[in-house]
Amino acid sequence: MSRPTQDSARLTSHDLLAFENLAETRVSAGQWARVERHQDSRSDLFSIHYPGQRGPMVSVGRRRGGRYVVLNHAQGSRRFGRSLAEALNHLPA
Repeated sequence: MSRPTQDSARLTSHDLLAFENLAETRVSAGQWARVERHQDSRSDLFSIHYPGQRGPMVSVGRRRGGRYVVLNHAQGSRRFGRSLAEALNHLPA
């Protein structure tokens, strides 16, 4: 398996570990119902499902070109970051 490049749509192993830790904490606390990973040639995203909501409310990950993004499906907005940690700052409370 090749390592993601700076322009890659793939999350790095560091990204995956950081998000896994966050997701485990949020799911255990009941803030998130579940998380699903979606990958294709243009993006590598986690869709976050909130308790009592139908479908994912937010997706977070990396898009082609190496840009990190948070897509807020409920508001129809997107926010970008230079790293996963920076993008996660845009997650709704």
